[in-house]
Amino acid sequence: MKRIYIASASALGLVLLLAGCATHDGGVAVQTTPSAQTAELPPPPDTITPMTGAQHAAALNDPVFVEGMGLAKSGDSSKARAVLEQAAAAGNPIADYVLALHDKNGATPDAGKSLSHAYVAALKGYAPAQSFLGNHYERALKVPGNLELSLRWYRFAAMQGEPVGSARLAVALLERQTPQDFTEALDILNRCAQPVGEDAAYRPVDSKGGAPCQSALGFVYLQGMGGVPVDLDQAVRWFQRAADQQQSHAEDQLAALYDQGKGVPKDPAQADYWHRRAQADASRSLDSWTPL
Repeated sequence: MKRIYIASASALGLVLLLAGCATHDGGVAVQTTPSAQTAELPPPPDTITPMTGAQHAAALNDPVFVEGMGLAKSGDSSKARAVLEQAAAAGNPIADYVLALHDKNGATPDAGKSLSHAYVAALKGYAPAQSFLGNHYERALKVPGNLELSLRWYRFAAMQGEPVGSARLAVALLERQTPQDFTEALDILNRCAQPVGEDAAYRPVDSKGGAPCQSALGFVYLQGMGGVPVDLDQAVRWFQRAADQQQSHAEDQLAALYDQGKGVPKDPAQADYWHRRAQADASRSLDSWTPL
């Protein structure tokens, strides 16, 4: 079996742990790959009203949106796009988000269109679109001002408990290494990792909580970050919860722990099992997705 190593005891290690996080909505994995360029978008406003659970349900059950997604699944890409554009023009933010994903990952990518659709959805309070924009700016940090823009979009997403935005915001705060930022980061991770209410506008696929935040919490307890003492029992607990949701980074960490007998009995068979699970789930989650 290929030997697995625990990530380094630093905020950078946590960044690497989460580097491949994919956003999830409705069971769909979306690749977060580096953007080749930034686009000219207006900065986010100071406040954005989050979508309510009722608004989220209405958007998903919108007959035009449902028709468009059905056409996409049947392989009729041109008609699907036309119908989804109708839904977006009528104000459906999830339709805008789906179009943003297609324009990013489709056969003919168009970064400008992708970001424009994501921006419209984000302004309407759709948390995955806000996280999408945060990731866009994060991937181009050499451009002055992009770190601030990235954190502002992630913060909007984190307000609704969206797991990828929450985890990435927490990572950025941990990197600052100040007591105040540590406190905020841990609060974000603990809130994101817990079960969410029935009226939440963004619900993780299994309704148990955000796997990226659970995996990040496991890492915090494993390394003793942010003033939190090392607690291997808690680390294993959080890694296990995330791994139960097929979070590949948590599965890799469990493999490493079983391989080294750290926090759990040394068990090569369990290490091999979790390593193989991690490989399979990483391949699944990193596939670019587009419905059209």
